Amino acid sequence: FRRAIDAAVDKNAVVQVALNGQGTVSDSMLPECFPGVVTDGAPTYDPEKAKELLTEAGYADGFELSIMVPSSYSQHVSTAEIIVENLKAVGIDAKLDLVEWSTWLSECYQGRKYEATVIGVDGKLAPSDWLTKYVSTDAKNFMNYKSDKFDELFAQAKATVDDTEKANLYKEAEMVLAEDAVNVFIEDPADFVAVNSKLAGYQFYPI
Repeated sequence: FRRAIDAAVDKNAVVQVALNGQGTVSDSMLPECFPGVVTDGAPTYDPEKAKELLTEAGYADGFELSIMVPSSYSQHVSTAEIIVENLKAVGIDAKLDLVEWSTWLSECYQGRKYEATVIGVDGKLAPSDWLTKYVSTDAKNFMNYKSDKFDELFAQAKATVDDTEKANLYKEAEMVLAEDAVNVFIEDPADFVAVNSKLAGYQFYPI
């Protein structure tokens, strides 16, 4: 079912329309600034495949879906509008539920009373800071995701002090998220910094 939703969303359209082309399509929870980010495993945009997967999941006749979006973030609203059209094309009657940011925090993030949402996530320059959100016992796991395999891989990655082993374990954990289609990972937005032409040596902070 989740893989059908993933295949139904035209991520490139989101980047081109909602971000004016200023960003990159992503298939991973981790931003592209991390070396070795795994970006294969998630379905590509394929409406016909989405319809097949929906039929397999028992939703051949479609269903209704409410997408809760914080109205104060125009980028999220624009993204959700594109997703609504994408989902309608595969038989899903999706509707936007625009709410105040405080309502989103209380009902979606904290209360987890929602069907779907569009939101941006951030973190620090450590894979663990991003991926911990999917550990079943983590307070920030508002997706209600639970995977014993992911939990085990994450714990092993956190515990090891060998950089190569740690990187490989995080890559395996990323693949679990992609294969489970826990989220529709959409895009990695560009960020811009304006500097005086006389300023030299500015180093951009990746996140």
